[in-house]
Amino acid sequence: MNNILFFIVFFYSISAIAQTELSINHFTIDTGKFVLGTVNEFSMNSNGLNNKFIYQLSADGYITSEIKNHISSKLKANHQFGGDINTSIFFSQRLDSIFKAKRFNYFIQAGSRTHFNGNFTKDLFNFTFFGNKKFAGKTANLSGSNFSLLQYQQLQLGIFSHQKNNSKIGSSISLLNGRNYLSWDINQLTIHTDELGEQIDVNAVITKHQSDTLNNTYKGLGLSLAFYYEKELNLSHLNENFKGWFRFEVSDIGFINWNKNAITSSIDTVFEYKGFQIENLLKINDSIFNELDSIRDNSNFSKKESFQTILPANLNITFAQSYKKHTLVVGAIHRIPANFNTYVYLQESYKLNDRYSIFGLIGYGGYGKTNIGIGGYLNYSTFKLKIGSNNIEGLIVRNYSAGTNIYLSAKKYF
Repeated sequence: MNNILFFIVFFYSISAIAQTELSINHFTIDTGKFVLGTVNEFSMNSNGLNNKFIYQLSADGYITSEIKNHISSKLKANHQFGGDINTSIFFSQRLDSIFKAKRFNYFIQAGSRTHFNGNFTKDLFNFTFFGNKKFAGKTANLSGSNFSLLQYQQLQLGIFSHQKNNSKIGSSISLLNGRNYLSWDINQLTIHTDELGEQIDVNAVITKHQSDTLNNTYKGLGLSLAFYYEKELNLSHLNENFKGWFRFEVSDIGFINWNKNAITSSIDTVFEYKGFQIENLLKINDSIFNELDSIRDNSNFSKKESFQTILPANLNITFAQSYKKHTLVVGAIHRIPANFNTYVYLQESYKLNDRYSIFGLIGYGGYGKTNIGIGGYLNYSTFKLKIGSNNIEGLIVRNYSAGTNIYLSAKKYF
């Protein structure tokens, strides 16, 4: 039971998100003098778990043997999980509506950000859900497993420039208010169980960082930067109806410094357990607590101190080509440090008419494996809406995918 509780704590945020839809490209102005908008997304994925397991774990914490055995049989040595919950509102205005600064617009964005990610070994899963009986005469290796949860509020200020050479350049700086942080790093953890179960040998080096648990007003402050570049490509030599562009964006380059009441804890110990030796039946409690205290004295260390968290930065590269009603996009996304595998995708959009467009995509990597997405655009003269999902396979084949994603963005031009 304790093992399952640990696993729920370790992976709980999964059931609570993975390439992010947030981009400062949302803040450009195509028409009008200023724009109000919102961007919202929920996403999570794992290349080792599936949605059937996650839903059942989050619902009541009970996992059937069939589901556990199915997951275990598919696991390799290491697996990742992660995701995001992001909400934001923004305002953008052309500077030539205030000053004589053509081709420039500034933007302000306020949002709430949640990101989590982790890595777990096959032995961690099996030890948690099957216990050490499965490892009789063997050693369970949980080393390298880790988890982090980061929550913060963001106030972003930036500027866009529309260049004469058909390119766009944007940059921003953000003030961050840290709301919550928790991380576990299992640098080393091996658990050897005697074949008859009479002895357990543990070798552990574990570090935990946690933000201030008492102060709900100020826990941490930080800064982040973002940069965007877009260049229109001349493809008329291929076909007079071809249009193309290249986009490069890097965002969330920053940090949060947590206050002096943040907590750093560590375990660095080697011990063997053969049961409790009771020398006097009249002092059974003393014997047990003396054994436990010797383990605690050897292993635990905790102190309050300030520490710094580096944000998971996003790197996004995109090539696009349009031909009449079709637009083909090829892109790659990487996040670091975030236990994230480079994500590559191919997206095809089709313009039904002047107001409606639909798109589909297929991708591979990130926190999951292969993903399939669908969505649509609504484009009125002064209003734009985009809604979609990058992981419809998670709803269709729950036994083989852990992907869940939905996003919505809207703009109103004035």
